[in-house]
Amino acid sequence: MKKNLFYTLTILSLIFGLSLLSCDKNKSDIDTPAAPSEESFVMNFKDFGNGKSGTTTYINKATAVGYVGIWQTIIIYHMAIPVAAFKGTIAQKVQEVEPNHWMWSYTTSILFVDYTSELHAIYENGKIIWEMRISQENGYSNFVWFTGESDVDQTKGSWTLYSSPEDPRAYLDIHWEKNIENTIGYMKYENVLEGNQAEGSYIIYGAKINEAYNRYYNIVGVEVNNYALIEWNKDQKNGRIQAPNSYGDNLWHCWNTAGADIVCE
Repeated sequence: MKKNLFYTLTILSLIFGLSLLSCDKNKSDIDTPAAPSEESFVMNFKDFGNGKSGTTTYINKATAVGYVGIWQTIIIYHMAIPVAAFKGTIAQKVQEVEPNHWMWSYTTSILFVDYTSELHAIYENGKIIWEMRISQENGYSNFVWFTGESDVDQTKGSWTLYSSPEDPRAYLDIHWEKNIENTIGYMKYENVLEGNQAEGSYIIYGAKINEAYNRYYNIVGVEVNNYALIEWNKDQKNGRIQAPNSYGDNLWHCWNTAGADIVCE
C-alpha cells in the first residue's frame, strides 16, 4: 500500500513539474520591451538651425549648415517612407505575437497610397532584434526596410537601412548610444552601399556634457576627400567649423549667438 502511494505521489509530482515547464514555455524571458525612441533612428538636426545665409557676414555658420544640409537631403530622400512608418508605428500599442516576440503595427497614407508597417522585436541571447516590414498597397509586401539590434534597456544599439524594395542592398548603417542624461549622446550614419561613390562617407552627431560647445557633427565625404568638424552650443547657438576644403586651412572659423562671423578666441 505504501509502495503504491509512493508511486502515485511520484507520478503526480512529475505531472506537476511538466505542467510548470509547459507554462514556462509560454512565458517571455523579459518584460514587454518599450518601443524604440524616434531619436535612435532619426538624427537630431532640429537644434542646429541657421537664420542667415548668402552673405560674407554669416558665412561660417552658413558653411556649417551647408555641410549638414547635404546629409539632411540624402536622409530625406532615402528615408521618407521608413521614417514615416517608424514614427507612426512606435506610437501604437504593442502586441505579443508569441513568447519573446512582440509587434507594433500601423497603416498610413502617403501621396494617396496606403502603407502598412510592422515593427517586430525578438528577444535573443540577451539582445533585442528589431525588424521593420513595410507593405505598399497594390505593390510590394513585407519588405524588410531596416533591421536593428539593441540592449534590453535600449541604452545603445544599431540599425541597418536597406536602399529600397527595387534595390534591397544595405544602404545606411546607424549606430547610437544614450548618455547619462538618457538622451542620444552619440549617433553615426554611414553610407555602406557597395560600389556607391560615397561608400564610407559618414556623419556623426554627438552631445558633450558641461562644455561650452556641447553639440558637434563630424562629417566625412569620401568621394571628394573632404571633412568638416562642427561644434556649437545647443542653447546659445554660437559655434565654430573646421573645413579644409572650404577654407583652405585647418583653423577654426567661428560665429556668435546671432550667427554672425567672429574671430575665434
